[in-house]
Amino acid sequence: AIQRAVQLRPDDAHLLDTAGLLMTDIHQWELASQYLQHALEQGASSWKTLNALGICADMQNNPAVASTYYTQAIALQPSALLYNNQGYSLYMAQNYAAATKSFEAALQLEPTNQLAWRNLALVRMRQGNLDEALQAAFKGGDIHSALIIGRLHNDQDRSPQAKPRECVYISPDGAESGGWELTAVPLDPGRAS
Repeated sequence: AIQRAVQLRPDDAHLLDTAGLLMTDIHQWELASQYLQHALEQGASSWKTLNALGICADMQNNPAVASTYYTQAIALQPSALLYNNQGYSLYMAQNYAAATKSFEAALQLEPTNQLAWRNLALVRMRQGNLDEALQAAFKGGDIHSALIIGRLHNDQDRSPQAKPRECVYISPDGAESGGWELTAVPLDPGRAS
């Protein structure tokens, strides 16, 4: 039905924008990108459109393009969500210094944003600043990230020349003992939608 509506009204910026946002919601990244890009060409220009284009670019493994869309969206409507998403793209592009600035900007706007704190902790860890990473994880109230970073800190203390882990294996086991069981936890940031 959506594709038929777009075929009937291919120059309707609002329809294209709505169709693109719906396609983003159902993870049809390529089709969403086409609709949203065409909506921009037809005059639609909202932070939501640009954010969705950034998400599509991220999901199509193009963080440089995604970061550009987030920058445009931030110019229209600065928000913690947009700065966090931009930081995600920069992190995935391994531009850790710029990612740090984006996560910090998100936290300036929303100091209790747990996702931004978690992501700042992860980027600090990637930069080798494990003490700062641990502080950020605790400030965000994310005990799991704090435990992960603590584990990585322990690794670094034991073997400073070792290659950093891509993931660690730790999670609460729910047992009365308060113990931990080993489960894979990837060391990638989270993006808000």
